[in-house]
Amino acid sequence: MNRFRNWGLKNAVGVACGMVTLAASLLPAASIAQGFPSKPIRIVVPFPAGGTTDVVVRLVAQRMSESLGQPALVENRGGAGGSLGADVVKELVAPLQKDRALK
Repeated sequence: MNRFRNWGLKNAVGVACGMVTLAASLLPAASIAQGFPSKPIRIVVPFPAGGTTDVVVRLVAQRMSESLGQPALVENRGGAGGSLGADVVKELVAPLQKDRALK
């Protein structure tokens, strides 16, 4: 029973991080004016490949790719309790926030 105690929390955190990444990709107003999405969508999963979180995010990415007409790339950055994946997202969002601050 103890083996499954943290399993739900890890998956919830992984799915939440994936959704935060998706939401961050929707932020720039300029991309909406140009016909969103104009570039491939990058989804960062903060857990190793092959887990439940990875499988769920890849299924969501496939549906997103079909409905939006752009490839959705899933990148697994497991390690350090999700901190490595969060750092990748932070680096991706920083230039977008800088551009918004200048406008």
